[in-house]
Amino acid sequence: MPDNDFRRKLKLGLASRDRKESSDILILGLGRFGSSLAYSLIDMGHHVLAVDQSEELVERHRDRITHVLVADTPE
Repeated sequence: MPDNDFRRKLKLGLASRDRKESSDILILGLGRFGSSLAYSLIDMGHHVLAVDQSEELVERHRDRITHVLVADTPE
């Protein structure tokens, strides 16, 4: 249950449970998980930079992901 201060801010329009703020997010790897995560975050309005060592995966996702590049990231 929200506290009274949060309720007061909601009434004044200073807080929102549905506030959609975009963030810049880095995703390393465009496998099944990474690409699904990237698409979900983009659909939520976030800016995504995705990095993968596979040129094939980068080309496959280039049209939909905000920024995508080929790079070998150390473990």
